[in-house]
Amino acid sequence: MGKQFISTQIIRGHKSDVYDVAVCSKFTVSVSGDGHIKTWSHKGEEEPVNDILVDSLGLHHVDFWENDGILIIGTVAFSGILYLFQYIDNELVPLNCELKKNNWALKFHVGVEDQKHRLLTTQHNGSAEVYELTVEEGKFSLQHEKTLEDLNRTFALSIDVSSTEDSKIAIGYMNGTVSLYDFRTLRSSYTFTSTAIKSESSAVRCVKFSPGGTLLAVASDSESYGTISLYDVKFGEMAGSLIAPTNSNHAIGAGFAHERWCFSLDFNQDGSFLASGGMDQKVRIWDVTTREVEATITMALTDLPDDKLTDDLNSNSNIGCLSLKYFGKGIRQIDGDDRNEGLVLVGLDQSVRWYREAGGV
Repeated sequence: MGKQFISTQIIRGHKSDVYDVAVCSKFTVSVSGDGHIKTWSHKGEEEPVNDILVDSLGLHHVDFWENDGILIIGTVAFSGILYLFQYIDNELVPLNCELKKNNWALKFHVGVEDQKHRLLTTQHNGSAEVYELTVEEGKFSLQHEKTLEDLNRTFALSIDVSSTEDSKIAIGYMNGTVSLYDFRTLRSSYTFTSTAIKSESSAVRCVKFSPGGTLLAVASDSESYGTISLYDVKFGEMAGSLIAPTNSNHAIGAGFAHERWCFSLDFNQDGSFLASGGMDQKVRIWDVTTREVEATITMALTDLPDDKLTDDLNSNSNIGCLSLKYFGKGIRQIDGDDRNEGLVLVGLDQSVRWYREAGGV
């Protein structure tokens, strides 16, 4: 393993599981089963910049659109409602937009070249909704464009869009398949079928395009294990699997990346490394070229200060990673050294954890 990551800050910032996290230029955003959306300063203050109770049923996905100084944040609740906020004068201001309900995952896309700006959401019935996003004279609006139908009618769990001129949309489903659509025409391109062991759970937990849009990483269930497959986007072919070192011959043979389900994936800025977070309390950093593990972060309750441990968190608690994001050089400045890339992790310990790669410039 050639990389090391140093913990720079851990905040137990929520009263329930933290399901998702995002990093924009202004702050880190976290959403939780406690129904709150919170933003955290890149300078490392212990108290959140913003703290809003959005939905008492809890929040599970968050993403943002940031362009020309305008920041829009969206989050989805377990009620199926998608909530939108615009960041104005250090406040999150709710936006009123007519959107379809029964949402699950969401993805904003900042259009490149002559592309449209868009918001995409997956639905419980397997479809996905596409909205055109416009901002004129500071006023934000959404216009529904199209519904992407899934012939299998199975739960659409995950979605991503490649940020390239020839963009693609990837949608991952509960039955283990992934559908690719052309971003401009919204027409179907390919369907990838999971290579994981088919079982009651073959769900595609996360799909993530590489920065150049040439690779698609797919995290799927394989019985109780988590698998990660890489696909060539241009030709629609499988390009390989990521296999973690293990003493179990069974796991090696099946090509598992995590000993429990893998919920989150993210590429670093140049696409040379891929981070994966699993319910086995492991976060792994993979070299995309060699397909080998470069670093492993183990999440443990002993990382938390004693005064942050309560009866609902004990040594037997599973604190697996539910979401992670890379952030680039110069973003977080808490330790006075922002020269390297970093990671932020959230999961079942109600905390937000930041790490920075050690060494180098």
